[in-house]
Amino acid sequence: MSMSTPRVAERWVQYTKTPTGLAGDFSKATMGSDVYEAYQRTLSEKYGSQVHYSFNAAYLLGRNNSLLQKDIVDVLWKLLEGNMTADQAQHSILAKMR
Repeated sequence: MSMSTPRVAERWVQYTKTPTGLAGDFSKATMGSDVYEAYQRTLSEKYGSQVHYSFNAAYLLGRNNSLLQKDIVDVLWKLLEGNMTADQAQHSILAKMR
């Protein structure tokens, strides 16, 4: 259980720039101790909560390509597993677009 403490979670976020599910004080990048935190802080200050990640195919590729959701997920899994390069993934999705 020693790995599931806010102190460890804070250090993890500092090292990896990836939040965990543990409660802590890392909802915003306020330290700016390196270029990544400074960049993240700048985006937060400039855009606030207007920046979000969308995984919806219609949002990413337009309404005509909303049916590519499964294709995108399949390509992303291959990419993450190392079975496809980023260039191949891009070409695969572009070839299926309308």
